Amino acid sequence: SMVITGVGGTGVVTVGALVGMAAHISKKGCSVLDMAGLAQKGGVVTSHIILAEHPDDITATHVADGGADLLLGCDIVTSASPQTLKKISRDTLTVLNTYEMMTGSFTRNPDIEFPSDELVGIIERVIGESKAHRINASKIAAAAFDNSIAANLIVLGYAFQKGGIPLSSKALEQAIVINGKSIEMNIAAFRLGR
Repeated sequence: SMVITGVGGTGVVTVGALVGMAAHISKKGCSVLDMAGLAQKGGVVTSHIILAEHPDDITATHVADGGADLLLGCDIVTSASPQTLKKISRDTLTVLNTYEMMTGSFTRNPDIEFPSDELVGIIERVIGESKAHRINASKIAAAAFDNSIAANLIVLGYAFQKGGIPLSSKALEQAIVINGKSIEMNIAAFRLGR
């Protein structure tokens, strides 16, 4: 099971849909539950994804507390939120996009310093340092593709290469093609993350 976190406009729902489609292509069971609170206004977006060998093996629609095998942290602030921290444990492989995205609370106080090290520290206290992988995917995506939305596919590729996604790269790339949006860029971003 995995949790994908981000803020509105970062394409978290798209990544969840791609994983769901890849599972379907692979004839595996999959449940995708998207929770998008005020996503259009930069609010928290979380996807709970449960994968199983067979569709009949899916018995829940959300990841149980402490039950996430993988956290795809497309946004570091959301990844360190209490709601997300409840879902992870020492067994959770974590890939964090360390790009410092200012959320609404930061924009109201422009003098505040972005607490990226503190946020990563909060997550590492739950999972341990050896399971946390940091990557500034937004910066890489902007440099490689002139498009920061590709960052989520870089995070997905990185997590795949670390063994966090029990699907084939072929199925994930087929899902990107079926999605039909920015196909070449998204496949290249996924491969770059790997």
